[in-house]
Amino acid sequence: MQVWLIYDYVGSANLDQRSFHRNFEINLIIDDAAFSGQVKAMLRKDFADSRPIFLDHHERQGLLVRLLERVIDSFSWFL
Repeated sequence: MQVWLIYDYVGSANLDQRSFHRNFEINLIIDDAAFSGQVKAMLRKDFADSRPIFLDHHERQGLLVRLLERVIDSFSWFL
């Protein structure tokens, strides 16, 4: 994954229909090199501390986990 930080975009909106139509979210574009450096350092640390999730591992989850995912997905529009 590459992240190009020329301007920082800070906000909570996702690029999906629910965020555009149902959620009241706000976003901000910041033009500040020092702030961009802080965000870049934070993201690099987050990426270094993360671990990949592979589809085959996810699919090996137990029946209960898969069932809960389907039930919760039914309510995702309201969450």
